[in-house]
Amino acid sequence: MTDPAPTSPGGFRRTAVGGTRAAAEGMPRSEREAVALGLWEGAPGVVPFVYVDGPNGVRGADGATAFPSPLAVAASFDVGLAERYGRALARETRAAGANVLLGPVLDVARVPRDGRTGEGLGEDPELVAQIGGAIIDGIQAERVLPVVKHLVANNAEVLRTGENIAPGDGTGPGAARTDAVDVIVDERTLREVYLWPFERAVRAHRVAGLMSSYNRVNGEYPAQSPELWRMVREEWGFEGVTLPDFLFAVRDDEAALRAGLDLPALGPAHGRTAEMVAALADDDLNELVSHVVRAARLVRLEPAVGDPSGLGTPLARDLARDIVTAGTVLLANDGTLPLASGVRVAVVSPDSLDHLLIIGGSAAVEVDHGRSPSLTEALRAVGIDAHHVRTAAADTPVASEENADGFAEITAVERDSETGVATVRQLDTFAVRAEDMRSSTYSAEITGSFTARLRGEYRFTLDFAGSAELFIDGGLVTAGSREASPMIGGPHYPLHHLVDMDAGETVAVDVRYRTGAALSAPGTPLAPFLSLGVLKTDDRTTLIDAVEDSDVVIAVVGRASGEAMDVESLRLPEDQVRVLEALTASSRVVLVTLGSGPLVLPHLPFAAILHGWQAGEAGTAGLARLLAGDAEPRGRLPLSFPASEEDVAFAADGYPGVDGRTVYSEGVNVGYRGYEAGDRASAFPFGFGLGYAAIRVTSVAYRVDGDAVTATAQLRNTSERAGGTVVQLYGGEPDSTAALLGFVPVELAGNGDRSVTVRVAREQVKRWSPEGWQRVSGDFRLFAGLSSADRAFSEIIRLP
Repeated sequence: MTDPAPTSPGGFRRTAVGGTRAAAEGMPRSEREAVALGLWEGAPGVVPFVYVDGPNGVRGADGATAFPSPLAVAASFDVGLAERYGRALARETRAAGANVLLGPVLDVARVPRDGRTGEGLGEDPELVAQIGGAIIDGIQAERVLPVVKHLVANNAEVLRTGENIAPGDGTGPGAARTDAVDVIVDERTLREVYLWPFERAVRAHRVAGLMSSYNRVNGEYPAQSPELWRMVREEWGFEGVTLPDFLFAVRDDEAALRAGLDLPALGPAHGRTAEMVAALADDDLNELVSHVVRAARLVRLEPAVGDPSGLGTPLARDLARDIVTAGTVLLANDGTLPLASGVRVAVVSPDSLDHLLIIGGSAAVEVDHGRSPSLTEALRAVGIDAHHVRTAAADTPVASEENADGFAEITAVERDSETGVATVRQLDTFAVRAEDMRSSTYSAEITGSFTARLRGEYRFTLDFAGSAELFIDGGLVTAGSREASPMIGGPHYPLHHLVDMDAGETVAVDVRYRTGAALSAPGTPLAPFLSLGVLKTDDRTTLIDAVEDSDVVIAVVGRASGEAMDVESLRLPEDQVRVLEALTASSRVVLVTLGSGPLVLPHLPFAAILHGWQAGEAGTAGLARLLAGDAEPRGRLPLSFPASEEDVAFAADGYPGVDGRTVYSEGVNVGYRGYEAGDRASAFPFGFGLGYAAIRVTSVAYRVDGDAVTATAQLRNTSERAGGTVVQLYGGEPDSTAALLGFVPVELAGNGDRSVTVRVAREQVKRWSPEGWQRVSGDFRLFAGLSSADRAFSEIIRLP
């Protein structure tokens, strides 16, 4: 662990970037005011910021590398790999003609259903801090300005920006939305869990940019919080620039300006006016501009130029593949993996895996199929006899026109909340578009019936932006909320429900819809809509026949997710589960799961389970190497996988919240610490992962001196194959849960032994109190092992 940067006696960081205040004061006032408004053309002496999304690649640039998600990097527990990742992101940022990268994401994964889990770095603040810090180092080393996000407690998508309200209901730039969700969290939890990665980014890595989040925290928007910005500047010593998230992070521009938000938006000034800036005292304006100039100097920022030849280079693609092998987690294996020479393999998957390989939203980087083979092709390339068996069980929408002739009497009762007028309208298909909606707070109940032509299983698929509930024969079967589907880029976020029907059978179908949280941005695809389609699912007898001559079936499954939504369930979609039930009843099945995670996996007799996250364009090639044994699965879980939905259920006020408030009543017991506090076992614990080599800890010795707490673990590889693992050190006071303190990835030769030491700076063993950070002293419980549940070598030591 890196020690905090030195501070002056007054608590302020000693600034190594000199002359920025003088540079600001030397600019004409008109130029300084232009900077404060984000109008770079008005300040020719300042390097203009050219922003680009996102945390795992350059969104919207043709040829950009679709890197694996940051969560895959976190699963490597490898800070060196994380720094390489940061450098590669920065190089592609510059190649795309930008110089400011919006990322990395330092939000701790509190809510397992959070749609943006894949953009972050896991459920443990120390892992997030260390991996995130290394990514920052890599980005800044390449003269690109990273803006870490989202400060703070941005841990779910539900109501992150509020919901639509009728024009005229409110005032100011936030008038089109209700207030965002209000996170109620105590000071200790905020400091130790949610602020800690940001504090480390500032103190240890001198990050140049901080982005405020959409949500409120204890009643206040972070962008408008003088207390937050004062802490960041005066306590942490932040030298760089502050700016808000895209649309609704600022609800009162004047309050945000007074609080210390440097730039008004990611682009034009939005609600910040020239009059507001003109009213600033000279000292305040100079301070603001000096932050912008200092941020640029911290990273030696250069004007954005662009060179498309620097996108998608072989070096970047090799790194993407390395991350897949380093971050993919082997969860179970009966010896089937790696695949034996000469084995016949059937790959059961949808034709396209794009909806699982990439994140939805601002992090969506499209897969270049010219560079990304199918998994079947990739397996053949590494010498595996593989053929593809198509399954339609993909987490993708069904067009409303599909099986439209099965629907009858589709009627929409639409309500205009601004006038109270209800209108009855007949529809040709089960769909409503934005142009049909008469207000920003449109709602409707759409009813109809569906008749099956053939006997079998039918999947009803609901795609929408807004809030929707699906009823079949009067019973609620699924419901959800979406700001968009898709969000900017990446996959759609549909909901599904299966119905077994006889030929000629009719069911009543009812959808209740309102615009709710749907985003609407003219000139973009963002708009409210509703679409319901029906698809007859695969004949599983035909599927079983197609794999019967194979020795092993590789089944690829997963859930689509991303920005602007939270998943309604951690389980796989029901039709995917039914396919797996059929396959495991007759074949030896290797399960490959893709997506953000975590998942609640069905209890079926899988031969092996590999979890590959959102693996990007190198996902198929990387997975093929792992399946064939050409590479070792090195990943360890950066978040816990629960055994059931109930294991991670919150009280209603804890998630999704009640009356717009979410209470973090679990305190510091997030993720694996929550399992310990509740005396529960996860299906697969934080830090867990298997390899093809058989490595175990044989003993651990702990030591405390004036400078550090250390754990020295003896490891033994009892297999002939070389491999790797991650030694993890956890600690806590006897009356509290244990938290990750440090970790070291390690390699062992076949039949080899090795000693590994995890060292943690003594001053980092601390907790937050009303008086501030306090070093922990007295009895302290330590254990080092290969996961958060590996406690065979636990010991209580005495901290002076």
